[in-house]
Order: sequence, then C-alpha cells, then structure tokens
Amino acid sequence: MKTPSLTSITQYNRQIARLIMLVATLYFAWRMSSLLWLLAGQDKMPLNPPAQSQQTSTSAMVDSSRLASFTLFKSAPIESSPNAAANAPETALQLKLDGVFVSVEKTRSSAIISEQGQTVGKLYKVGQQVAGGATLSAVFVDKVLLQRNGNDEVLRFVKTNLLGGDAPVTTPNAPANTGAQARQMLGQAINRLNTDPSGYLAEMGLLAKGQGYEISDNAPAHLRRSIGLRTGDKILKLNGQVLGNPQADKDLLQQVQQSGHARIEILRGSQTLTIEQTF
Repeated sequence: MKTPSLTSITQYNRQIARLIMLVATLYFAWRMSSLLWLLAGQDKMPLNPPAQSQQTSTSAMVDSSRLASFTLFKSAPIESSPNAAANAPETALQLKLDGVFVSVEKTRSSAIISEQGQTVGKLYKVGQQVAGGATLSAVFVDKVLLQRNGNDEVLRFVKTNLLGGDAPVTTPNAPANTGAQARQMLGQAINRLNTDPSGYLAEMGLLAKGQGYEISDNAPAHLRRSIGLRTGDKILKLNGQVLGNPQADKDLLQQVQQSGHARIEILRGSQTLTIEQTF
C-alpha cells in the first residue's frame, strides 16, 4: 500500500482548514450546496423566492432522499395569523414535509412535500393540490396548512433533538464517518477560537459585527461560489443564539459538537436562509 507523502498530508490539512468556518457553517452548507440550488430552482445563481407563475397540476420533482437528515427553507418577515394552523389537527395523510419557501407575498410561498416511503418529493405552491386530495393552503417556517374536505390540517417537519423531539433518521448512503469528520472540524474551529480568534476569523473572511459575522471579500472564493454566499451576507444565529462574540460562540460550537445538531441562520438583505443539519 502506498504511504501518503508528507506533502500530500500537509495539502490535505490545508484543504480541511479552509473548509472550516465559524460553527462549521460553510462545511454544512458546502455539503448541501447542490441541494440548495435544487430547492431554489437555480444553478449557481443567487437564491430568490420561487417565481410566481400560473397554477399547474405538474409540480417540480425533488429527490427527498437528499433531505433525510436536514431541512432547508428560506424565509422572509411575514405577517400571517397562525390561528388556523394552531387550532388545526395533524393531518392523517401519509405525507412528509421536506422544505418550505416562505415569501412576503403569501400566495408565492411553496413547500416540498413527499409521500411517506418515497424518495422523490414535489414542489407545491399555495393553492395547488397535493397527494391525498388536500390543497396547500398556507406555508410557515416550521409547518404547512392543508385543506381537505373543507377542513384545515397541519403537516409539520419531522422533529429532531434540536427542536426537542426524537433524533432523525440519517441518510442511508451517507458515509459512516461523516459525523466524526464534522465533530473533528468543529474541534479544530474551537481550538482556533481559543488560541487565535482574530486570526481565525480573518482566515475565514468573517467580520465580527456585534450581532453575527459578515462575509467579506476575503472569504474563500470557491466556497462563496459553490454555496452562493455574497459579500455582505451575515451569519446571524446558531441554534437560536445570536453570534458575534468569539469566546461565547466557542461554547455554542462545543454544544453543537456534543449534540450533533446545528440550526444556522444567514441574513441577506431582508431575507433569512435557515439551514438545519444533523450529523
């Protein structure tokens, strides 16, 4: 067996270091970047809400097997009464909510819904009929409202430990050491924040802005391109906690390392991209 040279090992370590970003945000996003573009319906273009078009019975097909261990949704500040969703019972339909796109204009919101046991989901817009004869009535960041036979029903994301529920099922074809790699990278990030927080942030192209970390022009270009991040995007929260203090954020990283769950919020203008990852 050929033994790796010192040069190849050094190059590998450098590549790993460049992939580490605060709270492993870029690592998680990098692993799901192709899916991010798939959900957004674009290829290497800035993320935008789903385009408004005439209602059609044919919905976009989405491989929901790639969504088994996380949920991805894009949201914007909205004003909508949650009363109907709060009072509605859970749907009895054998459906699974894989992702949601919440728009300021409620009629432009959409959701990715698959039938239980199927690996291919569909993208439905508000007003379209989903499997089982229900109609997508409203979309929220954590659930959707369905109407069936004149009655409201709720379909929610599958709960994870991050949200207080059971641990999600991991992707069957995911590498067995994915979790170990993620935890190792988190450990490296924690060590860097301990020993040289300013240098680490500079290396990752992050600017501490009091509340969150802003992406600068110094962020690795290939990562910005593959993920779709722009200069000026801001990493706001990790697991609901506001970022911006490297020492405090180190503790958050340790929590993520132990729990294996991360919910990351990235702000672009008035829109928020939320990534929920289990590893």
